Amino acid sequence: MRNSLSLLFLAAVAAGPSAAAAAAVPVPAAASASDTLTRIESETLVLKARERQLAVRAAIAQRQNEIAGRQDEAARLGSPAPAASPVVQSLEGIGQHQYATLRFDSGAVVEVRAGDMLAGGLRVLSVESNGVIVETARKKRVRLPLAGNGAVSAPAPAPVPAFAPALAPAPARAAVALPPLFPGATGSER
Repeated sequence: MRNSLSLLFLAAVAAGPSAAAAAAVPVPAAASASDTLTRIESETLVLKARERQLAVRAAIAQRQNEIAGRQDEAARLGSPAPAASPVVQSLEGIGQHQYATLRFDSGAVVEVRAGDMLAGGLRVLSVESNGVIVETARKKRVRLPLAGNGAVSAPAPAPVPAFAPALAPAPARAAVALPPLFPGATGSER
């Protein structure tokens, strides 16, 4: 057994320079491949970081545009009504069927709902329980003032003189029978 080990040792020593030369060729190729992989990974990390920066910048720009749009909208809704705009005299209706009675400076009274066009290029955008929003010809949204909130009110009607004769009561009317609501109904099923 000693002989086989020594023979193996001698064979390795004799083949040493040629084996070392053969091993030297793949080592630089392996080192080159690992260097290339390391460089590619570092470039990938840099590109991913740049991509995240661009995404953040795009998100910031989008938020700034949203804020600017909201500020413009608030400025349009919060601006005072034009001088010749009508005043909301009353609001009526339920849900989607709301109407407003508007009084103009001329004394004219108009009943409107969302979508109606008014004199001066005003368009009624919405009638809500707390007011009316109109859009001017220049696409500017304005909330019309309510008659009781510091708005100029129309002249009060002339008072009734105290010496006016009292009106006679209306004559009593006879009760009228109404026809049934559907065929075959009796008078008690109304």
